Amino acid sequence: FDFTSTSKGRRIRCQRYFDIVLGMEDVKNVKPDPEGIKKAMETMKCSNAIYVGDNQTDIQAGKNAEIYTAGVKWSPKGTSAMESLHPDFMIDRMDDILKLIERID
Repeated sequence: FDFTSTSKGRRIRCQRYFDIVLGMEDVKNVKPDPEGIKKAMETMKCSNAIYVGDNQTDIQAGKNAEIYTAGVKWSPKGTSAMESLHPDFMIDRMDDILKLIERID
């Protein structure tokens, strides 16, 4: 799981909720390069994943990593902007993420 962190304190607080936390300082190439996603997947020995995002670089990074992508309808860019990126899925609410995971697993 890739969670962009901008401060060390924020990273420490997030680590109790996620198996892996990566930020800009952990990669040479930031999104839309798939380096962070691939690093997370390799660390977790995972071959199947979904990248959920609210921005163009999120969807592009997921596509570049050749994994499923999901755009969120609450993106600050707007729903139509996210749909125009052609993610594999569009989600309405946070709890839809769990349904997607079960669907692709």
